[in-house]
Amino acid sequence: MAKTSKQKQSKKYLWLSLVGVAAIAAAAVFFWPKANTSNAQGVPDEQLLMGETIFKANCASCHGLTGQGHQAIKEAPALNGSEHSWHHADSQIKTLIRTGGVKMPAVGKDFSDEEIAAVMVYYKQWWGKQQRIFQEKVSKQNP
Repeated sequence: MAKTSKQKQSKKYLWLSLVGVAAIAAAAVFFWPKANTSNAQGVPDEQLLMGETIFKANCASCHGLTGQGHQAIKEAPALNGSEHSWHHADSQIKTLIRTGGVKMPAVGKDFSDEEIAAVMVYYKQWWGKQQRIFQEKVSKQNP
């Protein structure tokens, strides 16, 4: 049975519609913002990855995988911006990582400066913009 011109035209529009939808979907995938590929601090993704790896291996057991705090040790503060961590200068945070604190062990005593910076960059991404601005000012005042 031969197809009518109306059937051929209908099939043509169906294919054009499918191609159009596919093109829109491809464009959306290409242009859609990627999660965690850009960061609020403008640091290289490699540094974030290093920080994430070190954080998960050395810090997450107490501070939580997302910095929510109070995991293995009740006194371990949240680092995700919901508590006071963003009030401290970078110099104080580096010292805590290297030498420990009242309850915190010296987890970073063998870390390089680069590794400590990576860990700090990693968890600072959880802070809001105003928290990062405040903490940057505190860090400049207390080098």
